[in-house]
Amino acid sequence: MTYLLVKIVIFPAIWISGIAYLLVSIGQGDFLGPIDMAFIALFHTVAAIAVIVFIIAHIYLLTTGHSFIEHVRPMITGNDEVELTVEELAVIMSDEPQKLKVDSSDP
Repeated sequence: MTYLLVKIVIFPAIWISGIAYLLVSIGQGDFLGPIDMAFIALFHTVAAIAVIVFIIAHIYLLTTGHSFIEHVRPMITGNDEVELTVEELAVIMSDEPQKLKVDSSDP
């Protein structure tokens, strides 16, 4: 839900308020009518703070739990090692065996 909020609300708010702020500041924002420049600036600042909080939260969560590299490596390589139950392994092997890399040292 957080990613949905960020992608559908916060990022468009940054873009729309930024473009409106730019247009008003160069004198091309007549179509905005009664919307005050101070309101646009405040809206843009609040959206920017929301993005900064989102980034800080991600950096914080990246440093919790396992080591930093254990969180970053799967983001870069696209591969992660996961412990599967026997049932999960059976479902994956029957549905999509090509997506499974089995360690030969596991019994």
